[in-house]
Amino acid sequence: MKGCLFTLERPLRALPKVGRRALFVAANLSVAACVPARTATAREELQQGYALKHAGKCEEAKLWFIDSFHLDAKLQALLYLAECEAQLDDLVAAKRDAAQVGDLALAAHDQALADAARTLLDKIEERLQVRPTGGASVGTPR
Repeated sequence: MKGCLFTLERPLRALPKVGRRALFVAANLSVAACVPARTATAREELQQGYALKHAGKCEEAKLWFIDSFHLDAKLQALLYLAECEAQLDDLVAAKRDAAQVGDLALAAHDQALADAARTLLDKIEERLQVRPTGGASVGTPR
């Protein structure tokens, strides 16, 4: 990853105890240096996905939102992912992701994002309801 100096090439148990402590300190310092780079990359990927979503290319946009969320777990990326999944009729995945956004947004006291997730979840649940066709009731043999 660009801007990160630390990578773990072998398991910690393979290092002597003193080496593990030094590695732990180096890892903590390196991770702190990686955070701004990860956040900036995540933001760029979120913006790219957003542009694709608005251009009607949700299949491509999903990948950008997933990468963005993995780099920096911002709930907005997960909400956009759920919106794309709903547009692509992957309603089970959309429902799962929208529900997760709602729960995490409430835990983070982000009422606006929780409301957006609830609105999307309501729309998804409406589409998931099975409605009989042709005037027949459910369970009636044809």
